[in-house]
Amino acid sequence: MEEEDAARRKEEWQLRDAALHSKFLREKRKRLLQKEQQEKQEALIKKEWEEKQKKEREEEEKKKEEQVWLKEISYSLVTNCLAISIQTDCLTTSRYRKSRREGG
Repeated sequence: MEEEDAARRKEEWQLRDAALHSKFLREKRKRLLQKEQQEKQEALIKKEWEEKQKKEREEEEKKKEEQVWLKEISYSLVTNCLAISIQTDCLTTSRYRKSRREGG
């Protein structure tokens, strides 16, 4: 009788032990899957952030290039306007002198 009880208790403990081990393995697998998903999510977020940073740098470089072009165009326009103004002044002065010489 005692041997049967001992065998039954041993079997119960083995079943409990197997159930606990199975539960442990399920929990471990669940944690690993969660960790993998978290790592994938973090990698995706990092990639998106890096792409955003790259895009912002490209836009900043483009703005700088546009500013350089605008400065060059502005300088060119100012230079041309000054040249036209000088030519106009010269023509006006020349006409004035000519009209004074002609007695006009």
